[in-house]
Amino acid sequence: MRKINFIIINIFITFFISSLETFIYWENEKILQKGDISKFDVASYESITAILFTDSNNRKISFIYSTDQGNNWSNPLLITNTYFTRTDTGNDFSLKFDRNKNLYIAYRIKEKKIIIERLKPPYTSKENFIEIESDNIIYLPQLFIDSNNNINLFVSTNIDNEIRLEHIRITNEKEIKRKLITDNLRSIMNPVIREIGSNYYILFQAKDTEKLPSLINYWTFNSDVIKKIENEDEKKFIQNIYLLDPKSNIYKLKNITEKEKDNLFKIFEKIKFIEPFNTFYSIFLASSNDKGENWSIKKIIPTSGEHNQRPEFIFYKNDLIIAWERNDQNFTSHIYYTIFDITTLKEKIPVTLISDPISEAHSPYLIVDKGIVYLFWYDNKSDSFQNYYTSIDYPNIKILKPKTGRTILNSVIYQNNNIMLFWLHNNLNENTLYFIKKDDFVEKPSIFVRNIGKERITNSNNITIEWSIPKDTSGILGYRMLLTQDINEPIPEKYDFFIDPTITLTNYKNLSDGKYFFKIVAFDNAGNRSEESIYSFEIDTTPPEPPKFVDIELDENMALLSNSPVIKWASSSDGVKDRYRYYYKFITDINEYENIIKKVKDSDFIPTNTNYIEFKDLDNGYLIVGVKGYDIAGTISDTNWNVFKLDKYVVKTFITEIVTKKINDLVAFNIFGRGFNIDGDISKIIIDSDRIEPYDYVMDSKYFNVINDRAIIQIKGIEIKEGSYYIGVEHPIRGTHFYSARYKYEEKWGFIFKETKPFSFETIRLWTKGLNLTTVIIISLISIWVLLVSFILLSIIQVGNERIYINNLIRKYEIFKEDFKNLKIKPVREALMKKGIGFTVKYTLLILFLVILIVTSTSVTLSFITLKNQRANLGKMMKDKAEIVMKNYQASIQYVYNFTKRDYEAYDAMDTFLTLKDVGFVIFRKKNEAPVIKIGNNESLSAFTGTKDLETFEEKEKIKLIEDYLFTKDNEKLIQQIEKEENSLLIIPEFKANDLHMSYVFIKPIVTFNKEFIGEIYIGFSFVSIINTIREETINLIKITIYVTLIAIIISVIGAIFLATTTIRPIKTISEHVNNLSELDDYEKLVGTPNEKILIKTKDEIGILGAAINEMTHKLIEKSKADKQMLLGKEIQKKFIPLEPFESDTLEIYGYYEGAKGVSGDYFDYKKLDDDHYAFIICDVSGKAVPAALIMVQISTIFHSYFANFNITKNKLDTVEIVTRINDTVEERGFQGRFAAILVVILEISTGKVMLTNAGYTQLLVFRNKKNETEWIQLNEAGAAGVFPSYMLPQPFKQEYLHLDHGDIIFLFTDGFEESRNGKEIIDEKGEKKFEEFGTERIKQVLDKSKGKKAKDIIAMLVEAEKNFRGDLEQYDDLTILAIKRK
Repeated sequence: MRKINFIIINIFITFFISSLETFIYWENEKILQKGDISKFDVASYESITAILFTDSNNRKISFIYSTDQGNNWSNPLLITNTYFTRTDTGNDFSLKFDRNKNLYIAYRIKEKKIIIERLKPPYTSKENFIEIESDNIIYLPQLFIDSNNNINLFVSTNIDNEIRLEHIRITNEKEIKRKLITDNLRSIMNPVIREIGSNYYILFQAKDTEKLPSLINYWTFNSDVIKKIENEDEKKFIQNIYLLDPKSNIYKLKNITEKEKDNLFKIFEKIKFIEPFNTFYSIFLASSNDKGENWSIKKIIPTSGEHNQRPEFIFYKNDLIIAWERNDQNFTSHIYYTIFDITTLKEKIPVTLISDPISEAHSPYLIVDKGIVYLFWYDNKSDSFQNYYTSIDYPNIKILKPKTGRTILNSVIYQNNNIMLFWLHNNLNENTLYFIKKDDFVEKPSIFVRNIGKERITNSNNITIEWSIPKDTSGILGYRMLLTQDINEPIPEKYDFFIDPTITLTNYKNLSDGKYFFKIVAFDNAGNRSEESIYSFEIDTTPPEPPKFVDIELDENMALLSNSPVIKWASSSDGVKDRYRYYYKFITDINEYENIIKKVKDSDFIPTNTNYIEFKDLDNGYLIVGVKGYDIAGTISDTNWNVFKLDKYVVKTFITEIVTKKINDLVAFNIFGRGFNIDGDISKIIIDSDRIEPYDYVMDSKYFNVINDRAIIQIKGIEIKEGSYYIGVEHPIRGTHFYSARYKYEEKWGFIFKETKPFSFETIRLWTKGLNLTTVIIISLISIWVLLVSFILLSIIQVGNERIYINNLIRKYEIFKEDFKNLKIKPVREALMKKGIGFTVKYTLLILFLVILIVTSTSVTLSFITLKNQRANLGKMMKDKAEIVMKNYQASIQYVYNFTKRDYEAYDAMDTFLTLKDVGFVIFRKKNEAPVIKIGNNESLSAFTGTKDLETFEEKEKIKLIEDYLFTKDNEKLIQQIEKEENSLLIIPEFKANDLHMSYVFIKPIVTFNKEFIGEIYIGFSFVSIINTIREETINLIKITIYVTLIAIIISVIGAIFLATTTIRPIKTISEHVNNLSELDDYEKLVGTPNEKILIKTKDEIGILGAAINEMTHKLIEKSKADKQMLLGKEIQKKFIPLEPFESDTLEIYGYYEGAKGVSGDYFDYKKLDDDHYAFIICDVSGKAVPAALIMVQISTIFHSYFANFNITKNKLDTVEIVTRINDTVEERGFQGRFAAILVVILEISTGKVMLTNAGYTQLLVFRNKKNETEWIQLNEAGAAGVFPSYMLPQPFKQEYLHLDHGDIIFLFTDGFEESRNGKEIIDEKGEKKFEEFGTERIKQVLDKSKGKKAKDIIAMLVEAEKNFRGDLEQYDDLTILAIKRK
């Protein structure tokens, strides 16, 4: 049983490790380049990565680099724009770093020349390192720089039409040493170079020179050999000497005699199976232990009738691991791998298929990461080519970042223990270079501890430490952490010591004082470990020493020198600087000192960052001050108490507060301040409007009592008139002192506090004598409509003048029209009149609709805002007055309990407030006693009870109604919250100015000077009168709004009808003129007719419209004349261009031309020189219209005159001469800024030889019948004709050659097809907007379908494709193309 369990556990562990090891966590991919890119190569060294890439035309090479393993990339740097390549399967460029971080770039610039350039850090400029030329064609350069910085270049070279591999060594003195790797192999391609120790190794594909195959795969043997042999004896002979290996499914040749070899060769020759394996690739390994002086070659992957290509290899431990592409019987490529012993080169495992057996796979790369061998490739397993990878030890194929489109190139490198993948992806014919790397980094967590300041010192022994969850592409696996007092102590690295990734805090309790270090690291699912995050903090629970009082100066009586002292202290510990709490209290009896400091609580202390307290004008007595300090950790010291004697009070009289009240319906005050009874009592209370004698009202001491130095209570009221007053007191020694605030007195409400301002709202109200918001709005509306009516009247006057003018104009027209009796004016006029009336009605209704909409929306909006503000203002005013009454009521009750403490006086004070209108009841409820309730008038009381017939109720019943209404459980809770808060005010229900209730209860607490809570007072206010006032105002405002709106609409209707009917007439005149224009095909007929111009003299928009139409009419006439001339010119130009198809037994010619606008500079033509030779020309003159056409005619004349008497036997077939002639003629004529792109071609039909010379015509398109596709032919760079004379050209014109097989077609065309637009905007690779064009790619796609078709049909396909692309958009440029087919 144990054995079974052990096997099951091992299987599970193996499966788990397999899935774990195969899977790689990747970061998010990045886009490095987009759009103009076709091929690339990658090199790296340490943390530097460089990418070399070509543009889509394979002319430019650019370079980008990263110095931080791909996190950031540079902008592209142009290396060259003279790159030369003729291969589609490989790169004619390469790059490598040396050990000094210098970057070397090799690229081909000619068939037989390669340049190596060097870029030194920071890679912003390049230098020419060396140029390598050869007598043979050299291409596909591969740079290799060994560990000793020796520079090597491996190139493919064409020797006697065989591809060889040449090793070029470049010495320190830049001496070039060449050596062929081998002479015995053919078609050597795709070399991969590695260095192990001091040895060089090259793995490459090649074709061997065996005449007889030693291996033939199963399907080749049966289909291409046995099936084709007709002689049974020969068939048996073949089957006897080739034996099938069942493991590999390959037939292997036995050892046979020379005679048997000759016989076998004859059989293969008969069935045309001669040297079959010269057409298939095997894989070879070349090695050198002397830096490439000598090489040994070994066939390591032999072919058995299939291609083995694009090999890749690595050395790992004692193994040589090889991966490559191998074709199956359907010539579909798959990825295989095998492993050899590095010493004996014997195969350790059989050849193994690792990619999908059905799909097509390419470009293998081998990488070793953390002891695991990974294999990368791209594959169309998922219908389109995508990147895949797996581990060869635990095969489990994974797709990597699938994308829409297909992968077309890839490259994988291993840099600083990280896998980095680059791939070129094509989607919708646009290439994008992507980069991705393995997730090799996890951020460290951020640590934070609550309730610890920036000094990181705390007085708590219990610490909670939190951290953030780092963002990571693979996700967080867990954490390891440590709390230590030794910063150098490492975090334990136990395998199972992981903290759950969802946990983000930990608690530590009962820590001792000292400094601590909390360390934490994060681990992600990709196996990465973050850097340590360290948070240090200190625990200090020892309280500091209390602060000491300093700089305290005393007199001989041990009293402070002033009653406005500054009490200072200083810290006795460094940690409590600017961190203090203090408490103070003034007393008159020193014996109270001990009892007071015993009762002081910590919450009574006031925190401060200063080390002093400043006092002003204290009385004589004693000042108790206590101060304590707290350190950075927050630990508080003991309190240092001290008491200071005060005996230098300087008496001043001033008022700090005035509380108004009523005594027997007369005015009275309670006045608070200082200096009321020292050196004599206050003798008078003064009430005055301007604080200038004689005063308005003066009360002597019979009217008030001076309670103490701080309070005066008035005991007898005084009758005064309504107005605004200042209130003051007069002292017999210190004179008169007024309170700074001003009070307004109203008989109904008493005194209202009012700030003294030189310009106030009250002043405005006095000026306007009660002007309210409603009146202001009505005045504003009337003003607006007065302006509107004035504007309409002015418009009517203006339109009237225009109407008189238009009537005169129409009368003149009626007289003039008699000359045109053949025109049926009356029916047309009647139709126009009907249209005019309809337009007049529409115009009138439109104006009317707009006026009604504006007036109604304005009125409704203003009314709504007015009503809302009026309601809120009236409600708030009522509330403010109620609060004043409450404040007076509170002052009366407080006075009673501050001084007399007779309850009956408090109850008597209640009667004063019952007389006020809108008061329903008054209540005084002492603490722990039943409330005393006094009833006001029934009308106000009914707002609370909802009962209208209160006259039938007894007083007890009314009181019961009030108690039930007010003293509910919810209200009692609210009332308890305001106890002991003297200035608090509770309103039930909650007061909202925009949502008024019928009644409110105002509640305030009664608190004495000694902070003793007596009880609460209640006044119930009815808001019925205010709400009724609001309703009345609302109705009045609505009525006024309706009246104003109706008047405005009536005026608008009249004005709109008049304005519309008089304005339309000039529009009718314009409409009639435009209708006449629309019925004409030839605008030139308008000349000399009344319709040539309309007369409208107004200077408004209609006048401007008339002038614009006259200008338009004039331009239409001129354009009609020009179009006739242009059409004639266009027809003449077509006479120069042969548009009829030509076809013979050997040649087919068809040309197409469609001008965009009038004449142009596009032109093609051909001339038969003899039965075997034809000359062709195509040109595109810059610019448009007549100047371009004139140059075109000149070029046509030169072409025909040159070949007019051309004799093949006498004249040399030289295309350079005629191009030179055209160039010099165009240049001599001095056409300013004009030039022509020209291509002259001579075709020799019998051989297919083509001779051509171009001037500014950089490429042409040739359909290759055998390949069944078109290919771009790059031509020699030459300037356009007409720019410089021939002797000044930077590059002289050259004659070039190409070959046409039977069925091949040359297409010559100008840029009209390429630059055709469909009006859509796209974003190019530079991020700029441009119009989408038909483009060369679409041209090629159409012409790729040329096989078996006639030239005319091919051109028709292209023209149809261009029209479909352009859609309804107008043709942008001339469309010109000429097809030449060798039959």
